[in-house]
Amino acid sequence: GFDTAGIDHIGAYGEPNAEAIAALAPDLIVGYEFDSDYAAVLDRIAPFVGVEVLGRPLSEALLDFADLAGRTDRA
Repeated sequence: GFDTAGIDHIGAYGEPNAEAIAALAPDLIVGYEFDSDYAAVLDRIAPFVGVEVLGRPLSEALLDFADLAGRTDRA
């Protein structure tokens, strides 16, 4: 139900596409624990930070993402 027209596709769920991510030239890559398998590859593109989302309330994980983006005021 969300308009995702302006969002670049960077791979299937749990399978990030390193070439697509690198093409975006990110300063920081923020992912979740499933992406930790790809951390070494992603770290070669930009610093990678993984956020644990399983085993705890989603609201806590979302606050971690907001903190990384410097937007806890909007979380």
